[in-house]
Amino acid sequence: MSKAKDLFFALRDRVRFIWARNKFTFMPFGKVEDFDLKQMRHIVILKVDGKLGDTQVMTHFYQTLREQIPDLTLSVVCPPALAPIYADVLGFDQVCTSSRKPRKSEIEYICQKLTGPESACQYVDLVVTTEPIFKPRDFIFNYNLRPRYVAGCAPVLKGSEINLFLFDPYKDMRHITTCFTDFMQQGKLPFKPVHYVPLYSSEKLAEAKTNLGLIPTEGQAIHSEAPVVVGINPCGASVRNRVIPAMVSTLVKQLQAKWGAHVATGQEGQGSAQRLILLLLCPASLQDFVDEVKAQVGSVETKNFELRTLPPVDVESFAAYIGALQALVTVDTATVHLACASDVPQLCFYRGEDNSMETQRWCPYSDVAEVISSNTDRLDIMDSELFVSRSMSFLSRVLALD
Repeated sequence: MSKAKDLFFALRDRVRFIWARNKFTFMPFGKVEDFDLKQMRHIVILKVDGKLGDTQVMTHFYQTLREQIPDLTLSVVCPPALAPIYADVLGFDQVCTSSRKPRKSEIEYICQKLTGPESACQYVDLVVTTEPIFKPRDFIFNYNLRPRYVAGCAPVLKGSEINLFLFDPYKDMRHITTCFTDFMQQGKLPFKPVHYVPLYSSEKLAEAKTNLGLIPTEGQAIHSEAPVVVGINPCGASVRNRVIPAMVSTLVKQLQAKWGAHVATGQEGQGSAQRLILLLLCPASLQDFVDEVKAQVGSVETKNFELRTLPPVDVESFAAYIGALQALVTVDTATVHLACASDVPQLCFYRGEDNSMETQRWCPYSDVAEVISSNTDRLDIMDSELFVSRSMSFLSRVLALD
């Protein structure tokens, strides 16, 4: 039944692709040999998929465009949740929000806002999308925006509807950040050392640190030591990128025992009495996962140890909480890249083998990150001992528990 269902959806998507490609055919007319980013006056980023990890890894690209092309109009189409990030943190000139599955009329309205009389620039030089498979919406956007260049990574459209190919999602082993630095050099921009822009303001970071007790609040004793905060993110967007509650609960209990021994044998004045906060980074939609972890852990809270869950937050506040951590244990998901932007030491678990294409392309771009490959096609069936022992080894080193 599952195979029949998969076949149905594959056939449906194929029919939609053929229909949209035929009805909304647009061939970008810019010559690849003439491509020069400094000549661009309006670039549109299509981020309708709302992927936070993509947004983070592309910040170096955005920052470089801003610094080297002062009169550029930078526009984005994104979901409402990401709009404050692009407008207030990344400083895009035009931020147009879109529903998750925009229809033709909505897309036409958005394109009118991007290029109409009220727009900062009434034509588009370049559209950038990282969708590996074009959906009808992508064809409709390009048909209405009519850019000189389209940069993307859908192999079937290479050299036709896409005249600037970013990377092949099925063959290219380059890191995603390298794909964009190479793209910028193709567009005649000089190489600049990569640095991600954190997706939060200083105010949001201060708020997160205050909520975690890292910044003293009014009435708090000045001599009180700030806690150590460690994040654990056990769940990615895909169910294949999730560990099981038993792995997390075992890690929590072992870390609590080791921290307790560290406090008991520590010397006064060397931070040994610090409180350790484990922050479980699960969204509200995974409350069942959180409840199961808590049930398996039982009562572990002491004077010096606490297990917390992430409060309801928006995207910018979520990024700020990641930036406030002293260490992070995470699966392959957006938190990996958010931590890179704030130089947070992290241990990352990826599906598959060490040299798999996904690991090579999406591994953390950081000198303070380590990657562990599960050697399985799902993280929930990986060796539990591998997850716990490697996490304990990493945290013991970062927190100086040995």
